[in-house]
Amino acid sequence: MKNTLLILIILISFELYSQEIIKFSNAEFEFSLTKNCGKNECEITKIEVLKNGILKQTIKPKKNYFSKSFPKDQLLAIEDMNFDGRTHFRLMEFLPAGPNVTFLFWIYNPTNELFEENKYYREITSPEFDYEKKKLTPLGETVAVVPGLEKWFGKGAEGHIRICFATSEVILKEGVSRIKKCLTEKL
Repeated sequence: MKNTLLILIILISFELYSQEIIKFSNAEFEFSLTKNCGKNECEITKIEVLKNGILKQTIKPKKNYFSKSFPKDQLLAIEDMNFDGRTHFRLMEFLPAGPNVTFLFWIYNPTNELFEENKYYREITSPEFDYEKKKLTPLGETVAVVPGLEKWFGKGAEGHIRICFATSEVILKEGVSRIKKCLTEKL
């Protein structure tokens, strides 16, 4: 009876908790991620960085989580994030319900030949990299506006945008500044 109970506990533990190694690589580095999963969510608990097959660094990332069904190939991005010609990487921090996906960023330091977490980049959500212009645009630098359609806002609304003023003056000034910057760059 005790043996049967012990076997059941072990089997249930494997069902509720599983571990997997996920590998990513580019021409210079290999990244080996340890993915631990509970019943519904997973977390990357360790990142091993290898160069030419030799372990160079072990990183224990901060808390991160994502659904078990989230595609593995979208967890980690390896790219030149500060346009210096070097390899850097980012790990999804968590997958929220909205479009503002946050990441944990590591930038390669050639002096000590290690990846260092970059807390400034961490403030950037859903980044878009324009390698031609060497420009990083975070989703947070955009402004959402509603088209002034007649069916919603009456006659004379066509060709205009609707701006919500139900916020602080600081946020409104920042939004208007971003709209001005966007229009200046586009014209």
